[in-house]
Amino acid sequence: GADSNILNLDINTPLHTASLKGYVHIIKMLLENEADPNIPDKREYTALHLVINAEMNHQTRDDIVQMLIEHGADANRNNESQISPLHIASHEGHARIVKILLGNNADPNKTDKYGDCALHRVMINAEMDHQTRDDIVHLLIEH
Repeated sequence: GADSNILNLDINTPLHTASLKGYVHIIKMLLENEADPNIPDKREYTALHLVINAEMNHQTRDDIVQMLIEHGADANRNNESQISPLHIASHEGHARIVKILLGNNADPNKTDKYGDCALHRVMINAEMDHQTRDDIVHLLIEH
């Protein structure tokens, strides 16, 4: 059968593309057929980084993140800028994903190449509403 981990010229796997597009059922099929959620693309983003940063409805994103974690996605994997999935989720205001990642051993004190941890990243996003920011800060501090 088809290799679910095959890379294209952009160093993307089918799982990367499906994660960006929010194709929940395809992601499930790929993971059940040995797709590796920790293969990085050319910028060292994994499927977990990509889905957290993608534009899609919150429930779809949450479901995909949970599925990737259940299939061994590394919650502490850095991209080329040393940015982890927790940095992205904190910056983008995805409180439920922050909670999922922290519950799966994401390190809230891990810093990126700029010296920022997830707590710094939540403060950077000026467009985030106050309640979401408060919720994420609470999750990070209480973890």
